[in-house]
Amino acid sequence: MSSIDVDGKGGNAVARASRHGTRWLLQGRRGFRIGRRFIKITTKGVDGNEIYDETQESEDILLEILQERLRTRRQSTFSLGNADDFEPVSFLEIGAKSSQTVCRIARYLSLSEFRELMQSFADAPNMDKDYTANNLISILGIPEQLALEIFEPAPEKPLSSLSPLEAIDKLRTNMTDNRLTRINPVALGTGFLVGGSHLMTNNHVVASPEEARSCVAQFNYVQDALGGATTVIEYELDPEVLFVTNPSLDYTLVQLKAGMMTRPAGF
Repeated sequence: MSSIDVDGKGGNAVARASRHGTRWLLQGRRGFRIGRRFIKITTKGVDGNEIYDETQESEDILLEILQERLRTRRQSTFSLGNADDFEPVSFLEIGAKSSQTVCRIARYLSLSEFRELMQSFADAPNMDKDYTANNLISILGIPEQLALEIFEPAPEKPLSSLSPLEAIDKLRTNMTDNRLTRINPVALGTGFLVGGSHLMTNNHVVASPEEARSCVAQFNYVQDALGGATTVIEYELDPEVLFVTNPSLDYTLVQLKAGMMTRPAGF
């Protein structure tokens, strides 16, 4: 049928084939491509036995289009698994709000207290693993310039070559009152809200009312999407109102101090 030239306008159109003086009558409008039927017309009249039906050809075209679309879809989409395995977006919002109840606990230390803390690090059973120079910088939040002043790295003695005991000893020896102000309050651990104004933490983080008086709970201690610091909300602890601790179970429950103009803890 590729040699057929369709002409005519409007309703029926006539398709002519130059060979054998044969004409084909197109039923329907020529602009509609899918499912056209041609009836053969010869010099003897209409031959009802010879009808060219494009239905099968149309089905093949449709099938080819669908297959191509499926191939494109496979390349542009992927599956993360069963939809039942995923929580709604509100679940993330609840999680984000719950994370606001977690805080960092830091303590304002005197120089002598800082040196006592360094001695406790040296006596720790996992000292070799936990208190490398880089870990100490991260744990204590030591700025880069201050770390250079304290650890005094050199080409022949880089920071990574210091043993944990050497790193602790340099912190203990080279820390001064002036340098200590640049890292105070010193991070000790984490805690979380219990109720609206109580803080739960570990006994090894806050072991006594005396330690609690020099500690602050820092909420919203996170980085934003660009890696910058967010506004930290600090609360002092109030062990005179409530302080309960248990060394064997390693927990401490303490009251947060709040004034009339203070925002609710954690929010």
